[in-house]
Amino acid sequence: LCGHARDLAAVMEWACMENPTLPRVVVGHSLGGLIALLAVSTACGTPMYADTLCVFEPPLPWLDPGHVTSGSRAIDVATAQGSEAAAESFYRSMVGDGTWDRLGASDRSKRRSEGAALVAELIAARVARPSLPLPLELDIVHVGRGENGPAHLRAAAETLGAAAGVRCEVLAGASHGAH
Repeated sequence: LCGHARDLAAVMEWACMENPTLPRVVVGHSLGGLIALLAVSTACGTPMYADTLCVFEPPLPWLDPGHVTSGSRAIDVATAQGSEAAAESFYRSMVGDGTWDRLGASDRSKRRSEGAALVAELIAARVARPSLPLPLELDIVHVGRGENGPAHLRAAAETLGAAAGVRCEVLAGASHGAH
């Protein structure tokens, strides 16, 4: 995850080189939200500069390690059946069996081949951290969650908002896939 956070910082620097006065806005959903948090905090080294950070239901699984999630189930599947089966299990849990079944054989194979990286990221997300990866000196922080998202993600967003001193925005009627 820190590698992703450093990659995000490098992309931000590259994007802002030509016009350094543009506002730096970082938006992350789910695991992308956790990566954005890590990038703007000191959790992975030097924090990335951003003017605004918006995260929607970033998972904080180390706060509730006993909660069964799509990620924890995928890790269990990887242990029992391998990383390719874990990737399929995770994908199906995110988009549903119907969407998975509509994918062509090549796309299903590509998603399965991402299993080892996915499992590594899911495990890395569960590493206990001494504190929340809160951004340093950001003027604008938005934390959001869906009204109908998974309980552990709703709780994580509320916890993060409270720790950052901001109100957690609730999207009425939205699930985790609000986008």
